[in-house]
Amino acid sequence: MAISACARCQNQSFELQEVKISGAKPSAMFVQCAACGAPVGLVDGHAAALLQEQDLRIKGLQKQVAALEASVAHIRHIVGALANQRAV
Repeated sequence: MAISACARCQNQSFELQEVKISGAKPSAMFVQCAACGAPVGLVDGHAAALLQEQDLRIKGLQKQVAALEASVAHIRHIVGALANQRAV
């Protein structure tokens, strides 16, 4: 699978940047290089809002997964300690 790269600096990370286009409603979002800011695409305002909402949800899920992983590690520690007590 091909990996997208900025035509200007070859960076492979991109971000959304809101841009106001005169006479256009709602505003639009540039897809731009995260390193040099070169625009590589345009997303309409509604689609951009959906992308941002999805990004927030993904970040929330990542936090929940991290908390679950910490809980599982804690439970493993407790179970290991109980197993060691029974072995004695």
